[in-house]
Amino acid sequence: GLAYAINEDGNTASVIGIGAATNTNIIFASTYNGLPVTAIRGYAFEDCESLTSVVIPDSVTTIGEAAFRDCYNLTSVVIGDSVTTIGDWAFSECYSLTSITVNEYNQYYKSIDGNLYTKDGKTLVQYAIGKTATQFIIPDSVTTIGDDAFRYCDSLTSIVIPDSVTSIGRYAFEDCYSLTSIVIPDSVTSIGEYALQYCDSLTSVYYKGTAEEWTEIAINSNNSPLTDATRYYYSEAEPTTSGKYWHYVDGVPTAWS
Repeated sequence: GLAYAINEDGNTASVIGIGAATNTNIIFASTYNGLPVTAIRGYAFEDCESLTSVVIPDSVTTIGEAAFRDCYNLTSVVIGDSVTTIGDWAFSECYSLTSITVNEYNQYYKSIDGNLYTKDGKTLVQYAIGKTATQFIIPDSVTTIGDDAFRYCDSLTSIVIPDSVTSIGRYAFEDCYSLTSIVIPDSVTSIGEYALQYCDSLTSVYYKGTAEEWTEIAINSNNSPLTDATRYYYSEAEPTTSGKYWHYVDGVPTAWS
């Protein structure tokens, strides 16, 4: 009962929506009218509250933008060996998602502990935000935290970012409203817009570099927890002497007496 369409090339097909399907566990067909199904189109299943699990066949190469966004009952996703492209927000706001599994022969993506990474492990693409863990230590292989990677994860209270990370993407931790502390290494050079917006419980930021080095990071707009009265602790360890507590005032780290 799923809805399909033939692509412009006339030789392949795409999944375009839920159609008349009533199943909650979907295993996509690899062919439609004798043609290989190579894509799940953008927004195809957005807001589809009935889905609980999906298995994407090896014929599919592209998962479109926001393809499964806000499928809030979706708990597991299995990705075949041929997917080369996953669009922005593909699994965003999937509040129940606890497992993303990638076929071991896929050359572009892989899963580690149910989370989605690029094959080389350098980009954390999507954390399964339905997990109930309160702390997450990002693997040492990661250099980039992708756009939207942790967005709307309401269980995490603490995140440790390894010294290998240089870039934190847009919306990376937006609306992680239980997040109270984060450790940022001095390797980070940029923090994308909205990366920590609406992290209203964030009270402590541990930065492994100096206060002067912190000012050199490109912190893009709409990151109010990083520019309001959040306490900063430099060189990671929480200081006990006066003059070593810091917070931001008008974009400048200022010592408390």
